[in-house]
This record gives sequence, C-alpha cells and structure tokens, in this order.
Amino acid sequence: MPVLLVTIAIDMLGFGLIIPLLPFYATEFGAGATLVALLFATYSLGQLVGTPILGRISDRIGRRPIMLSCLAVNVIAYLGFGLADSLLTLFIARAVGGMAAGKIAVAQAYAADISSASGRAKAMGLTGAAFGFGFAFGPALGGLILGSNPDPADYGLPAFVAAGLSLLALIWGFFALPESLPKENRDTSDRIPFRQRIQIVRSRPELFGMVVIFFAVSFTFSQVEATFPLWTAAKLGWGPLQVGYTFTYIGILIIICQGFLIGRILPHIGNFRLLVAALCSLVFALLAIAFAVDVVTLLISVTFMCLGMALASPTQSAIATNIVPAARIGAFLGLCHGASSLGRVLGPAWGGPIFENLGPDWPYLIGGGIMLLTLGLTLRLRRVLRPGDGGAD
Repeated sequence: MPVLLVTIAIDMLGFGLIIPLLPFYATEFGAGATLVALLFATYSLGQLVGTPILGRISDRIGRRPIMLSCLAVNVIAYLGFGLADSLLTLFIARAVGGMAAGKIAVAQAYAADISSASGRAKAMGLTGAAFGFGFAFGPALGGLILGSNPDPADYGLPAFVAAGLSLLALIWGFFALPESLPKENRDTSDRIPFRQRIQIVRSRPELFGMVVIFFAVSFTFSQVEATFPLWTAAKLGWGPLQVGYTFTYIGILIIICQGFLIGRILPHIGNFRLLVAALCSLVFALLAIAFAVDVVTLLISVTFMCLGMALASPTQSAIATNIVPAARIGAFLGLCHGASSLGRVLGPAWGGPIFENLGPDWPYLIGGGIMLLTLGLTLRLRRVLRPGDGGAD
C-alpha cells in the first residue's frame, strides 16, 4: 500500500498543477465558458473510453502493467499540453490524458486486492488521500508558478513540470510497485459482451443503483470543477493564484478526511450511513455556494462540499467492491468509474452553457437538486446495499 500511495501521489501532483490554469489557458486561445467546460469534458470523455477497458484488462493480466502504461501516456499528454499552439491541441492532449486516467479504477482495484472486505473503505480512503495530495499541493504549486496575472507564454511551464512528475512516478513504480493480483485470482472466463454486462447490471438493483450513484455524484461535482474558477472570477475577481490556494484547501481537507477520519468513524457507522451523510453534506454545500456573498461564506460552503466528496468517493467504491465477486472487481469498478467519467463529460457540457446563459449560480442550484434525488435513491436501495456494507450495521 505505501508504494501504491507514493506512486499515485507523485502522479497526481502533476495532475493538480493543471487544474487552476486550465480555464485561463483556454481563454488565451479564445475559449468562452462553454468551450472551457467542454475542455474539462474532453478529459472525462477519454476517461470514459479508457476506464472500463483498463479495469477489465487488469482483471486478466494484472494491475501493474496497466498502471505503468498509463503513467507513460501521462508523460506524453502533459508534454502535448505544454507545447499546445491551438485550442485543438489542448483538446487532443486532454483526451489522451483522460484515457490514461482510467488507472484510477485500476488503482482502487489494486487497493481492494491487498485489503480485506471490511477494510476496503479504509484502503479506498488512503488511495483517495493520495489523490487528494496531488489535488492539494499541485494547484498551489501551479498557482505560484503562474501568479495572479500570468503572461500567456508561461502557461506551458506547469505542464512540463507535470510531465516530469509523471515520469518520476513511472520510474518509481517500475522499480518499486509489485503486482497485487495473483494469477490464480485473475479473470480467465470468456469475455462477456458489453451489452450483456449492462443487462446483468440492470437486472440487479444494487449494481445498477451504484452505477447511477457514481454517475450522479460525478456529474454534479464536475459542474463545480469546470465553473468554479469562472464563478470566483465573476463573483470575487479571483485569478489562478487564489483559485490554486482554494483547491489546495480542498485537497488538504480530502487528505484529512480520507487518510485519517474514515478509518476512525467507519467501524462505528458503516459504509452505507457514511455515504448517506456524504450526500447530505453535498446537498447543503451546493445550495450554499449559490448564496455565498464573500470569501468566508464561500469557504464554509466549500468545506461541506469537500467533506461530502471526500466521504462519498471511498465509501461508494468500497460498497461496489463488496457486492461483486473478487474476479470481477476490476471490471465492475471500471464500469462504475466509466459511469463517473460519463458524468464528468456531461456535467461540464451542461454546466458551462447553464453558467453562460442562466447565470453563475445555476449550476450549483441544479447540482444541489440532483444530489437530493441521489440521496433519495440511496435510501431506497438501503436493503440491498447494506449487506455489502463492510462496516458497522
């Protein structure tokens, strides 16, 4: 687990570098709010394509080769991003990077391989904390590199640093990361056609419900991710530096929640109740952001949003791994994260035009309503999800 966490943290530090500069970089090529949102969606579209495929292949050949291959592709994608001379080049680089981001499901499958059923939420939390590390310190570093009013020529530099970090993670992983999936536990059955896999999921309420929950949470949060820099610029006059610091605050909260809190509170309340609490926090946070009037009220709202996302991500993944056979964990997580990627495609594609045409607050108001419906669905699936809880009853 420590080797996996270090590999993820180094790679995600590079990912975090890109987040605060992406909207500003795109506007230098003439992109408006809608195109900025679509740029975020392009990354997720690549992830949508890559995640189910990579998860299924990792069930067959192991997790290690997939992880290392994705890190190598990341290096190429970041270099392309840094050398971009047009908006089209940015879109291509983000699509390629998105396909490599399918390793998220593989990393979680790796964590599931080396943990017990009852300890999977804690393992997912630690994995999430490693991702949070990059989300915390990457944006701050990117913001410091660029400053509040960057010169357009400087936008490539953080991407080159990100490429170097992914290369470092690749070298580290090559020498230090062992295989987690023994050959006797690999999926050797005949490949099930995609349409048949969908029919199997639809026939089981708990599986279909988890896929919908993954989609809804991702769809909603991606609206925030894509429009938040634009919202703060419109409402508070912020630039990359201030946005970078805010994402650092978000990442630190995610590290604290997923790295320390989950392992302590899970034995007392279980995965299901923790997921319900997370969704409640998201409902409140998204509605509160829409009514935030200054930095203080915004940070309070963002705090609840971070708590919701930090608690939702590992608990929904833990529940998902506990309701399928061990040989199908990678495939089902791939399907769940594929739905999550679809949410990240459609969320920005929806949120950008809503932001541009209805106003900055509307993506958050609509997102709060979607989370409320998701909470209702989760409670309705209580009886079928609780047996795979893996925690307290």
